[in-house]
Amino acid sequence: MQITFKRVALVAVTLCPISAAATCDVTGATPEGGQVVICAGSEPNGFVGTLFRDRLSIFPGAFIDRAIAEDTIQLGAGNDSLTMAGGEVSSLENDCIGLGDDADTAVLLGGTLLCGDDGVDAGDASTVAGGNQIELRGATIVSDGDGIDANEGDDTIIMSAGSITVTGGRFRDYGIAAEGGNDSIVLSGGSITVPATSGAAVSAGNGSDRVDIAGPIALNSIINGDEESGDDGSTDTLRFSLTVPGPQADLVRQALNAASSAAGSVDINGRTYRWQNFERIEVAISDAAAPVPINSIESLLVLLLLCGFLGVHHIGRQKA
Repeated sequence: MQITFKRVALVAVTLCPISAAATCDVTGATPEGGQVVICAGSEPNGFVGTLFRDRLSIFPGAFIDRAIAEDTIQLGAGNDSLTMAGGEVSSLENDCIGLGDDADTAVLLGGTLLCGDDGVDAGDASTVAGGNQIELRGATIVSDGDGIDANEGDDTIIMSAGSITVTGGRFRDYGIAAEGGNDSIVLSGGSITVPATSGAAVSAGNGSDRVDIAGPIALNSIINGDEESGDDGSTDTLRFSLTVPGPQADLVRQALNAASSAAGSVDINGRTYRWQNFERIEVAISDAAAPVPINSIESLLVLLLLCGFLGVHHIGRQKA
């Protein structure tokens, strides 16, 4: 029998079927020797990073899961970065995203995390490395554990949109848990919902932490300066830097200046913020510019026209 290239190819495909391309595809390398990875489809095996700096992007349409009892995404060592623009990451019993123990960056623009434990677990970044930075700009996190757990290190957590919902019933499962280190938490939008057993929507943890309420965020529980009840010897600061309509701004400033940093509450722009276990409150309320009424604009136009008419009339008289 004559052996042709076509028959060889047919036998090769039959005996050695080519599997479909992985949906978390390595598309390049980082300068540090890690991987550039794009996830855009269904991935049942999760993702495990290298020992070097990896860059992972998750796009709309991606569905990343893991059958074994481990974190679905493990970025591991190296100063990794993760950007999630959409899709879904799920975990039955463990964390959805584990950032490892170096200084990592995670930006969650959209998509959903459905997690059996923490939504994002940032590991124990060393203070020398600068800590982790986690930004929630529009994604939805539903977790049985902490929504975002920064662990040790001097971490920065920024939440400007999106939502965190903690569904577990364990005590000290928070929407945002900064834990150890001198952390910075900036809250300016979105919502955090925790069960009554949680203890706090936001826990700054141990260390000299700073929580900045910079915009209208919905919190159904308190902001806790210390994870443990009482003073841990550090200085935790609660800062209010919202913009408030002029007539109310002075009232808000007065209420905050008179409030106790140890425990209190304040109503701002229709939202209630409650806190405990802070050592200092910073007040940086800005006045919102009052809109000019329509009738005032009309009056101004009439005045300008009148001034113009009088000016022309005056010049005409001088020439005469």
